[in-house]
Amino acid sequence: MTCPFGVSMGSTSSSRPFIPSTVRPEPVEGRTISRLRTGLSLSKDGLKRKEMSFWIYILRCSDNSYYTGHTDNLEKRIIEHQTGEIEGYTSTRLPITLVFANEFPTREEALTCERQIKGWSRKKKEAMMRGDWAEVSRLACKKSPSTSSGRTE
Repeated sequence: MTCPFGVSMGSTSSSRPFIPSTVRPEPVEGRTISRLRTGLSLSKDGLKRKEMSFWIYILRCSDNSYYTGHTDNLEKRIIEHQTGEIEGYTSTRLPITLVFANEFPTREEALTCERQIKGWSRKKKEAMMRGDWAEVSRLACKKSPSTSSGRTE
């Protein structure tokens, strides 16, 4: 399966990543949750209906490390992280800042992409967050461990 942001799972270092032109990740640092896409659409009767959507998101923690997750309710999940309701990695590294979010039509796609991004190096994650696809592509050809824990390469 392929995450729309880059290389397919289990790709070889000689393959080039697949980046569809329709993917437009949404850098969110400094923006409020309410300014993200809402998932509302007009139905045949002209009423606005909420489509089910799923999100992958990246948080920057107080120790400058990144946390990647997925959810079907981005606003609620970020509040849960910020208040420490979700015990674990982020609750011990408050405050957190939402630095990236991207919407997916299915949970499976969001989960697949989350798992792939979690395996990426810090530099590759930062290139994706900047929308620097040439750098993501270049880094896809390298074999380096994830450095989301804040370590530098």
